[in-house]
Parts: sequence; structure tokens; C-alpha cells
Amino acid sequence: WFDSKLSFKTHINTKIAAASKVVNLLQSLANTESGLRPKSMIQLYKSCVCPISDYGAEIWFKDQKGYLSKLQSLQNKAVRKILGAFSTTPIAALEAEATLLPPNIRLRHQQRRYALRILTLDQNHPIRKRSPDTLPPDYKIGMDYDYSNRYKEWHIRSAE
Repeated sequence: WFDSKLSFKTHINTKIAAASKVVNLLQSLANTESGLRPKSMIQLYKSCVCPISDYGAEIWFKDQKGYLSKLQSLQNKAVRKILGAFSTTPIAALEAEATLLPPNIRLRHQQRRYALRILTLDQNHPIRKRSPDTLPPDYKIGMDYDYSNRYKEWHIRSAE
């Protein structure tokens, strides 16, 4: 979904609205007396809501606080319904209980997985040709990580 400025604002708002509808539908399954168990509800959330809300995040996500707050409020609403918690319960405790990652960590993880997937493509693949030959700037490889190395930005491909 693009708007007239070719930004992702319309896309993100559309996907968050669609994910909110799914969360509302899951509410009927989360009845504390005769509904599904929380473990099953968490699995449904991860498999039905997250893919809808995060669709295309590998491309559009750049730590935008406004979009993160929308995704976080969606997850807050869902995890409270799943676990049957009070609205005053701290969300960090609920996320830990439900084994859900906060949206910013989840989206960064998706970006890193996508970057690694691009790096495994054939050198002649069109996506690989437009991508840098290094990992994203904040991706630490391990003990051999060179802090003085300056990586190229993933959204800018310099002509070499």
C-alpha cells in the first residue's frame, strides 16, 4: 500500500488495522472459562497477528517511534486478552510470561534474517546486486567484530 508520496504510512496503518481486527476475533477464543489455553492463544497470536502487522517490515522499518508505539499498543491489547490480565499489570511481565518479544526487537530480528538471506543469494541475483556486501551496521558477528569498520548503509548502494 503506497500513498501519494510513495511512503509506507498507508501500508503500515492498513496492516495494523487488519491485525487489530484479528486480535478482536481472537478475543472470543480467549474466554477464561471455556476458551483456548494461553499457550494456544500465544501460538495463534504469533502465527496470525504478527505476520499481518509486520508484513514488509524488512523494508519499511527504521526505528520509527510512531509505528513502534502502534505495534506495541496492539501487542499490549493482545497479550492482556490472551493472559486475562488486568489493565494495570506491567506489560514487560506479561510479555515475559507469554514469551513474546517487544515489537522493536522482533522487527530488527526480521531485518537481520532478511539481510542474511540476501547475502546467501547468488551474486547475479538482482536484489544481491543492489545490496552491500557486508552485514547491517549494528549486526555484531561475535568476538571478531571490528568496531573501526564502517559498513555501508543498507538503504544506500554506492557505485563501485
